[in-house]
Amino acid sequence: MAALNRGAAAAGHRVEVHACTDVTGFGLCGHLGAMMRASGTQAVVDAAAVPFIAEVLELASEGVVPGGTRANHLYWAPQVAWGALPESEQLVVCDAQTSGGLLLCVPEAAAGALVHALASERTPAAAVIGRVRAAASGGPWIRIEGRLGAGAVEWRR
Repeated sequence: MAALNRGAAAAGHRVEVHACTDVTGFGLCGHLGAMMRASGTQAVVDAAAVPFIAEVLELASEGVVPGGTRANHLYWAPQVAWGALPESEQLVVCDAQTSGGLLLCVPEAAAGALVHALASERTPAAAVIGRVRAAASGGPWIRIEGRLGAGAVEWRR
C-alpha cells in the first residue's frame, strides 16, 4: 500500500490539492461520491479516462464480482447518473478495492502539472478523470459520461 501511494502523495505535494482520498473498500464511486456529498458538489467523470485493470472488466462482464462491490453498487446506484455505462462497467467503478490509488481534487489549472508530477514519480496510472461542478440539491453526486475502455492499464504480475 505504501509503495502504491508514495509517489502519488509526493506528486500531490507539488500542486494545490483541495481534497484527497485513497480509493479503498468503497470503490471510486463511494469515495468520490462521499467527497462530492460533503462539499455539495457534483463530479462529472469521463469514464474513458478512468484507469482500471482490463482483467477486472472482463471478470465483471462474466459476473465474477465481490459481494462488497455489489453492496457498493446497490448503495450508490441511485446517487449516480450512469449515462451509457452498462452494469458491468458500473460495477468496476464501484469495485471494493482493498488498496487502490489516490484520488486527488485539484484546481483545473493545476491538473496538467499534477499529471506531470505523477508521471515523474512513476505512478502506475495518472489521469484527469473529470471535473467538479455545483450540484443540484440532493445530487446526483456523480455524473458519468462515456464508457470505460481507454483507461485500461496493464496488470504487472
